[in-house]
Amino acid sequence: MPSYISDSRFLDSQKEYLFACRKLNYYPWDHETLEDQKQRAWELLRDTSLPMPTRVRGGRTLKRCYFDRSMRAAMLDGYWSDHPKNVKEFGRMVNWEGAFPDDVLARLYELDGAYMPGHIRGLSTYWVPNYVEVGEEYEGN
Repeated sequence: MPSYISDSRFLDSQKEYLFACRKLNYYPWDHETLEDQKQRAWELLRDTSLPMPTRVRGGRTLKRCYFDRSMRAAMLDGYWSDHPKNVKEFGRMVNWEGAFPDDVLARLYELDGAYMPGHIRGLSTYWVPNYVEVGEEYEGN
C-alpha cells in the first residue's frame, strides 16, 4: 500500500481526534502521562498499609486511565459520540473483580455504583459499540 494512503488515514484519524476533543471539551491524557498515572495508581491501590481513601483514589485514577485509553481509541476510530462520556459511568461497565482488591472494590461500588455487565466484552477495558472489535471499521448506529 502506498504510504500516502496510510498517511491520509492517519491524518483523518488525527483530525477526528481533535474534532472530538473540542466537541467534548475533553482531552485524554497522553500516553506517557497515562502510563505514569497507571503505575502510581496500581501502587496506591495494592498497598494495604495506606488508608482506604488513598487506595480508593488509586482505584479511581485507574478507572480514569482506562477511560482515557478507551475514549482515545473511540476518538481515533470515529465512534466517540457513542462512547460513555464520564469516568464513573465507564468505570461501572468494566469488570474490575480480580483486578482490584476486594475491600477497595467494595468501597468503590458503594461510592460509584455496582458493576453493569453487558457493555464491555470479557476482560477488556475498551468500550466499543455493539462489541465492534477494536480496530474494525465502525458503521454507526
